[in-house]
Amino acid sequence: VKAQLIARMQNGAYVERVSRFGNSARYLRLSADRLSLSYADTRPPHPPSASALKHITLTQLKNIEEGGRRGPTSFAILLADGNVWELQAPDRSSFILWCDGLRAALGQPLQTKESLQEVTLLTEIEMRAMEPTAPVVLPSTSGAAHMIVSNVATDSLNSVSGLVTEGHASSGAHTSSSPSPRQQHQQSQQHSGAVPIHSQITTTTTSHTPPPIPTSLPPALVSDAEPDW
Repeated sequence: VKAQLIARMQNGAYVERVSRFGNSARYLRLSADRLSLSYADTRPPHPPSASALKHITLTQLKNIEEGGRRGPTSFAILLADGNVWELQAPDRSSFILWCDGLRAALGQPLQTKESLQEVTLLTEIEMRAMEPTAPVVLPSTSGAAHMIVSNVATDSLNSVSGLVTEGHASSGAHTSSSPSPRQQHQQSQQHSGAVPIHSQITTTTTSHTPPPIPTSLPPALVSDAEPDW
């Protein structure tokens, strides 16, 4: 706020000088180095030439007083030598500019209610900008997406848990005495109710014994007759 007021004063503006002989226009402008106040008693609208300007250092300004006998936009500049400039701004905006603007240039606090309200508003905005950002509320469709992500995450955790469980089981099996492949095959057949292959072969061999070979031919097949060649 102070920086804006100082920048506007550096552009220069007209006010009215109040005296017992009547009012007259006075041009005021803050120097670019912010060390002096230039003024000239000329008529608007054009600013005076550089040669017509007079200068007074800010160290010669003692205080700024608001109000006066000329109305709510009147103010006075008290000088260190005891002189007083009684001035009147054309409007409220110009009144705030020169009263609080000169106070800002002198390092004094702002006093007009408009400037104080603007300072309070800017302070609140800065404080809100420093606060943590509130969580963003997603639309209702985000619930389904959240469920999908949750299910995927749960399945992933279950898969990892299963791998860990199998790893523990494998490590436990390696630490204990492992059965031979033949024993594993027999155990699997016992659980399934299947008969071992060697038992099937033995059973088949013993249950199908071939008949004995005859030592003599039947009588019907024996003949003493000479063959008929």
